[in-house]
Amino acid sequence: MEQQQSFRSELVEWFKEIVPYSKLDLYIRKVREGLDISPDADNHANFVSYIFCTESHRYSIRATPTYLGCIASCTSQLPGEDWTRGCDLPDGKFSRETWDYIKEAIVRNEMVKLAPLVVSKCVPERCCDRDTDGDGNCPIHSAPGVYRLGKEF
Repeated sequence: MEQQQSFRSELVEWFKEIVPYSKLDLYIRKVREGLDISPDADNHANFVSYIFCTESHRYSIRATPTYLGCIASCTSQLPGEDWTRGCDLPDGKFSRETWDYIKEAIVRNEMVKLAPLVVSKCVPERCCDRDTDGDGNCPIHSAPGVYRLGKEF
């Protein structure tokens, strides 16, 4: 019986790696659970399913003593479609390795492309009047790492 329950507690411990401040009850919800540990029960009768969401996806994780898998679903429809898209993320035997593959896939799924970095010089007539030597650079907006309206000056 203890081994049957240990996969559940191990999964909860793994969730703490991705949940802010390990506050599971605020970010992860158990949605289904089955517990049939009789000798003739199908292995899938002993399972647990959790969900958690990001701004653009809902992740559903299902585990049994021998299986761990994840499905990602979009939280909104794309223009012109009347369904939400989804995809299978890694799955496999219930193990730390499978969990790591799932975490990495979630990170890849959530990554967004950054806008190109635009390096610009200060244009005194449009930016400011601090260009004292006439080279198009002012001491305020030409310092490295100074950003304004998404552009580095």
